[in-house]
Formats: sequence, structure tokens, C-alpha cells
Amino acid sequence: MPIDLKYRDSDELIGVLADRRCELIGLHLPVGELEQPAAAHYAANMDPDWHMIHLASRRQGLVVAPGNPKRIVALGDLVRDDVRFVNRQPGSGTRVTFDLALQQAHVDASGMEGYEIAEYTHAAVAAYVGSGMADVGFALELPARRFGLDFVPILTERYFFVCRTDFPTEPMGEAILEVLRRPELHALISALPGYDPVDAGRMERVGDVFPIPKRTRAKNAAARLRASA
Repeated sequence: MPIDLKYRDSDELIGVLADRRCELIGLHLPVGELEQPAAAHYAANMDPDWHMIHLASRRQGLVVAPGNPKRIVALGDLVRDDVRFVNRQPGSGTRVTFDLALQQAHVDASGMEGYEIAEYTHAAVAAYVGSGMADVGFALELPARRFGLDFVPILTERYFFVCRTDFPTEPMGEAILEVLRRPELHALISALPGYDPVDAGRMERVGDVFPIPKRTRAKNAAARLRASA
């Protein structure tokens, strides 16, 4: 199956999909109280008739040195004078989730040493902590374990693909759905630290999850009418 994989900030992805410059984009939403605020961040440019295809749930949290020598156990510890932090870049889905988590915990980012220091991948955050340049970062459990670091879970999120309305009935879409539903793939995902293939391959409408503004729904409906004329 030919795949051309490109990395983009989450804030860019929806426009790329709408412009038909790709077939699938990857997004993630935290489970629980942060889900709707995170969904609202992306909703304005999404088509309610697009599909979400679930892949896995996964854990995000605080990546710390082995043994957690500074006893960093909660987001409130990030404003301590003896704690150096490394962040993800603005526009990334993890940065969106992290900022929402700070707000929920009533943690003032201006009191964090290193909040403005940004890396572009989860692995880079883990490497930054592993090298001793920071005491803690916010990232996935998987790279923390691969770098031999400790991990303090903060939240669980659902990772999924978003596609246009017609993609699941196309040959490529049907093939991808078939792969996502295979027990062999589920076993591989389950072996990854912090990952769970729950609901892998299940689809739901974007409009049932994301609070799409009425003006966006009207604009997308008009565009579909023009396309079918």
C-alpha cells in the first residue's frame, strides 16, 4: 500500500485535508473534561460529514529522569523553582492539550522555567530530558520508556484519523479499514507502552464529536451543492 507520510502541526492539518492535499490526517483528543475544549479548538474549519477513524488510546504525561529524583508528580510541580521544563511547539496537538490541562489545574505557565523552550516531537522531548537539559517534559509514555526514563501519567487521549466523506468507500479507504480491524495490528499496538487499540477501525461522524459552528456547516453545505452542480 503506497503511503506518503508527512509531518505537520495539528493546526495545519485540517486545511490540508479540506484542500484535498492528503487523504488522512491524524488528530488526538483527551478523554474526559478536556475533550470538548480541545475539540472546539479544531472545530471551526472541519466538515461535520467527514469521518473519524479510531486507531488507539494512549497516555500522555510527565517525562522525568529515572527514579524521578525531583519527585515531580503533578502539573503544579512545574512552577517550582528547582524544576526545568521542555515544551512542545505551538500549533502541535500536544501543546493544545497541555495548555488546556494547565488551565484546568490552575497552573500559570508564566511561572514555569522552560515553558518557551519547544521541541517538535515526543521523542525529542524525551531526549531533552534524558540528556539532563530539562527535568521534565510533557509527552507520550512510549518515548519515555524507550529512553529509559520514568513517566507520570496525566491523561488519556484518543488518537484517530480524519478523512473526507467519500474516502471510506474508496479502494484505499476500504483497505486501510481492513488493516485497522485486524487482530494482528491490535496485538502490535497493545505491545506499545501506554497504547490500547480499543475501537481501532471504528468510524463516527466528525459532527457528532466536534462542535461545528453553524456558519461552517452552512458554508460546507453550499460547497457540496456547488460541487454536485
